[in-house]
Amino acid sequence: MDPFHLCRFHMPLTALDGFVFPARIGTESQILQALSHIMTPDEKYYYGAVQYKPGDNPRLINWKMTARTDDVYVRDSEPANGTDLLIACSTPQSPDQRDTIGDTLLSAGLALLHSGKTFTLLFLSSTGPRKEIITSVDEFYTALEECIGRGLSGNVLEQAEKLIPAQSPLLYLTGESHVFIPPALHPVIWSASPCDNADMAGRNDIMTQLGGDIHA
Repeated sequence: MDPFHLCRFHMPLTALDGFVFPARIGTESQILQALSHIMTPDEKYYYGAVQYKPGDNPRLINWKMTARTDDVYVRDSEPANGTDLLIACSTPQSPDQRDTIGDTLLSAGLALLHSGKTFTLLFLSSTGPRKEIITSVDEFYTALEECIGRGLSGNVLEQAEKLIPAQSPLLYLTGESHVFIPPALHPVIWSASPCDNADMAGRNDIMTQLGGDIHA
């Protein structure tokens, strides 16, 4: 429009409030595989009795039920937790770590929703801990902007312990180098920085285990 550069002007701009949306990383299959270990732990609790079958563990014999009948009964079991995942997220102050947590949260959330699963997102806001039940992509995008764009750093597990069911499958996304874990909670920790008590630590580790670099 101005090939000879005759029309130039300068306009001062003030800082704008914007949100750079995270990028997707990894593959949904590997993300879901990593999350499945959190949502379906090996631990079980025992609530009843069923008739003994060959191959059942003899240590699980329900002696009271067996004594009252002519058959041998063993304790029946079911998974200790449900499949609804709670993702707690602390927004790191470092831009690079914030990008890693944002990319990881976006990718994990979309993988869960695309597989038909809902989840709960817990993060720190300016008014205190905030808990959002995510059932759709639109809900997730809105909560994601609040969490990554305006969320606060700090140990959300410690500050929001009363909002977290003790037996809930729990994933904690953070940038901390050491995470204090309240005694009643048993989170799986993915940290954007080297972390001595994290299950995944650093962007390279997260990227490797979730399936690689950014996807369009």
